[in-house]
Amino acid sequence: MGTLNILAWCSENANPAPSWVEQAGSVVLTFAPRVSTQDEVQKAHVGTKSALSRHQVEILRNCRGDKGLVELMALTGRTDRTKFRYQVLYPLLNEGLVEMTIPDKLRSSKQKYRLTEKGRRYATAVDRQGKK
Repeated sequence: MGTLNILAWCSENANPAPSWVEQAGSVVLTFAPRVSTQDEVQKAHVGTKSALSRHQVEILRNCRGDKGLVELMALTGRTDRTKFRYQVLYPLLNEGLVEMTIPDKLRSSKQKYRLTEKGRRYATAVDRQGKK
């Protein structure tokens, strides 16, 4: 695997880029530990607004049953996974409005998201306001 492939892999999988040094004619790569799941979700909470965005409200109003990341992105018309996670999804998780079906594996390919009881109550309240 070439250097560019390693850097691309790290970038695609949200891992920090490795550092490397030459020692006795060999190259030694050192990979930094990945940010833990809870740290990553908590980091997304910093600087969030007090009110929900229109994309967050759209998810709460239309998320019936378990939905994958791509399905949630389609509900909002968003295409950038990273921005979607940090700007839309993680704040909903932090507020307890949405929960993961596999909480200990944040980026599992089988990961789904669903409304919590608090999220369902919020969605109902938003729907009632819209019908007035």
